[in-house]
Amino acid sequence: MDLVSPSPARPVPPSPWAAAVSAPWRIGALRAMGRLEEALELYEEGGLDDWAPVWFHAMVEPELMIDLGRAAEARSALTRGRELVRESGSVVFDMLNRLIEAKLELRLSRDHERADALLL
Repeated sequence: MDLVSPSPARPVPPSPWAAAVSAPWRIGALRAMGRLEEALELYEEGGLDDWAPVWFHAMVEPELMIDLGRAAEARSALTRGRELVRESGSVVFDMLNRLIEAKLELRLSRDHERADALLL
């Protein structure tokens, strides 16, 4: 079932506001379904830096960059996400951000020792 692409049953969000508010969710869904180029296209349309939820910056954005093989961009996203997580005080988001950083170390750097250190 396609929950992301526009269709007669589920049209494009009806307003720029609805499109903007749903963008982080749609990017995450596209990434999770392996539709990386579509997720990247929506991500690059911009406008998410200043208002997107913490979870987008701490988890969705870095995972998209990891899946695209963009290590430097993934690290940058993780750093920014970590700062926002600290400001939010969320222990759960902190844990998930660390797991994603470990994933980056394993998948893109093949650094098992660094991944282990992040999780201890």
